Amino acid sequence: MEKEHSKPESNKSNKDFKSILLNKILELQGSSLDAKEQIVTLINFVQSLLEIETIAVYANFVNQEINLVNSKSGAKQHALLGAMLETIAEQIDASQTKYHNSLIPLSELNVKKLSEADLNTYVYPILSSNTKQLYGIVLITNPKLINLDEEKKILLFVLNYISKIMEEADLGNQVLTKDYRLKLLSKLSNSLRGILKPEKAIEIVLRELYNFLKLEDIYFVKWASQERRLEIAQEIVLEKNHSLKGFTHKASSKNPIVKLLYKNQYLTYRNKNIRKISRVFLGSKQPSVFCILPVLIRNELLGSIILVSSSPFSSVSNEDLRIAQDIAGQLAVILNQANLYEESLSTAQREFLLNSITTMIRDTLEVEGVLEKTAREVGQVFGVNACGAFLQKEAESGFTEKSIWATNEEYKNKVALLPINTVDSPLLPDPIAQSIAIPDLLSHNFGKHQELINKTDCKSYLACSLNKGNKTIGILVLAHFEQQRLWTSSEVQLLEAITDQVEMALSQAELYQHVQQTERQMNLLHQVSTAIRDSLDLSTVMARAAHDLGETLGVSRCFIRRLRSINPLTVLATEQEYLNKEQNIDKAADLILEFEQEWLESLNKLPDVDRANSTLHITDVPGRYKNSKNLLGIILETIKIKSFLGVPLVAAGQVIGSLCIHQCDRNRRFTQNEIEFAKRVASEASVAVLNADLFTKVQYQAQRDSLTGLFNHAYFLTALHHETERAKRTGSDLSVIMIDLDHLKSINDKYGHKAGDEAITLVAGKLTQCLRQMDIVARYGGDEFSALLPETKLEAAEIIAKRILDTLNRTIHPQWGPLNASIGVSGTPHEERNKEAIMKLADDTMYISKKEGRNRVTSSRILDNLGSIDQKPISREKE
Repeated sequence: MEKEHSKPESNKSNKDFKSILLNKILELQGSSLDAKEQIVTLINFVQSLLEIETIAVYANFVNQEINLVNSKSGAKQHALLGAMLETIAEQIDASQTKYHNSLIPLSELNVKKLSEADLNTYVYPILSSNTKQLYGIVLITNPKLINLDEEKKILLFVLNYISKIMEEADLGNQVLTKDYRLKLLSKLSNSLRGILKPEKAIEIVLRELYNFLKLEDIYFVKWASQERRLEIAQEIVLEKNHSLKGFTHKASSKNPIVKLLYKNQYLTYRNKNIRKISRVFLGSKQPSVFCILPVLIRNELLGSIILVSSSPFSSVSNEDLRIAQDIAGQLAVILNQANLYEESLSTAQREFLLNSITTMIRDTLEVEGVLEKTAREVGQVFGVNACGAFLQKEAESGFTEKSIWATNEEYKNKVALLPINTVDSPLLPDPIAQSIAIPDLLSHNFGKHQELINKTDCKSYLACSLNKGNKTIGILVLAHFEQQRLWTSSEVQLLEAITDQVEMALSQAELYQHVQQTERQMNLLHQVSTAIRDSLDLSTVMARAAHDLGETLGVSRCFIRRLRSINPLTVLATEQEYLNKEQNIDKAADLILEFEQEWLESLNKLPDVDRANSTLHITDVPGRYKNSKNLLGIILETIKIKSFLGVPLVAAGQVIGSLCIHQCDRNRRFTQNEIEFAKRVASEASVAVLNADLFTKVQYQAQRDSLTGLFNHAYFLTALHHETERAKRTGSDLSVIMIDLDHLKSINDKYGHKAGDEAITLVAGKLTQCLRQMDIVARYGGDEFSALLPETKLEAAEIIAKRILDTLNRTIHPQWGPLNASIGVSGTPHEERNKEAIMKLADDTMYISKKEGRNRVTSSRILDNLGSIDQKPISREKE
């Protein structure tokens, strides 16, 4: 502060006061002092001249501030005046003449808690007479020499002169500023000339504003009118933790901020709405500067520029903001030109890509091909790091078909990791908007999905849903990993147009696949029907049918069960074919699951006509039985089944089996067409089982004796032929035992033929009991039986024959007593491997047993002492 001038004598006249002031003003005009220094000098001089207790000046002009308080009563008054400043300034309306060159008593203003001293305080607004701009306020307390009008005029003269000093300085600065503005805008215009990429234009403007205003942080906020969203797309920040890139804020067109932006007005922190939005962007951080500049052209809001600083030394003048607003206007022009260019370029790209996809539709009739070509073509045209086409076949299973194109394998794997397979995924497009564009994926908070998204390191993401009617069936994803990408509205529209074409391609491909699948199903049914007609080998027919059905439906396991009975459930046989050998865990088809058993047992309660249509379909087996702690839970964990389809095999109204399908790689809801196809295969399989059972019955009747159930004479001779031929080839042994029931005629005569039949049946049972399963026992005729013993030498056959005789003798009937039999035995290596010779020797030795007194065993070795067989007069004919 300059040295205070000596106090003039109090008895000086008003004329002397005027003279002294004029001389002082002339002195200041001729000095080298600037406007601020002249004002401070005059304030000090007039305070002393008019004996003012306190005089305070608060002013801001030409980017300069004056905060001057001269008080004779200490700092308390200084603090009081400073606290009143903002309240007083808010009440001064520069457009009203009463505030121009006037001393206004403080008591006339709405200031709370005034002290007695404040009642003698006056306010002088420093106003521009031309621009009606408020430069500042002068507060005067307890002036002793202005009670008369003349003294007051002198004071007003000085204060008015101070206003003129500020106004002239401001006008001079405006001339300089306009010149600087023209130079700055010219420089910026040259820098932006030819720029057609929005990102580059925004970067240049932000850098120019950053250098011009010397603030900490500058942000460009994009206005997405369709989504009603403000989103920070680019920024220049002093410190990394100031970054807000990717920050979004939902705001309707009725939002006060948006409405003000549409008026093309810059907004400062004084506006209460700006204070609110600053808290949205900055949280609890209190900025010293927070301004918003609209980027607007022809009433179309493209975005806004936000200027932020938290430094107490930062400030932005109104003139600076006007320059910044002009710069924002230039940016709006460039962005509009860039958008028009991109739209024209995108139109050409759209035509090219749509034509390409149309050609693809004509050339590709498989879903996999459509997905693969779509991912590759779209990824290359959009210039992204990766593009994925994902398709959902069942509602519960997520995206089961996919094709991913990427510039390298790493990006391909990262796209596959994106969490898009759950209904609550934040990366799925909104059902109404049908698309989602995220320029800065990593800056968002996606809750439980955030960790997985961070692992992918995907920086920008764009996706469009694929629809079939009102149902979403897939998604087309663009991912960029190298740097962030600001998706334009034309790019989003292009991707939406592409998805329309892809949906058509998929519909045609699905129709083609449906035709092919129907053809395969018809071929399979024809093959099964033909196999049933041409083959009576049930196991082969069933195994082939299960394999072909599983392959046609693309399942993990498919098998057909034949049941002996349902209640209790007994499995007769299982014909199984596995498509995935790794999933053949412990022969899963041999396990009857608890829910499957309940289903099969419940079929008996249904009317006959309903049994064939009663299928069991479980889309999520682990989910339904997740709380099972018993054996079922262990089995499900072992065989890894996720979906189950069961179809009964019904013949003549009875359940004779089941067709079972397991899906192990995913949850699957089988379509009605697939279920109907499985039912048709099951129907054909039922016919096969019925035919096989009928054939078995006829074959049984042709090969078996109706009374005893043993093989008959014809089957025995056929078996003898096959076994002797095999013995010749392999050098193995072979024996034959002939058994004749003694005294059958006596039993028939004495007790009747029914008793005779009972005796024959009793002998048949004992023979079956004494012989091995591999041996063939037959009723040779009448009361004679024969037994063919493969892989058996004569010595062993003799032992077996004696065991048979002993068993018969110990079988005592209450009417006729014990059973007796005459038995003959022949076999190798004692005999040659000749069916006629072996059979004749067994027959002859049996006759010898009868001749020698019955109820005995005779071996062919006894004939060695009788010479050649042809010379032995012991045949039955000579008895």
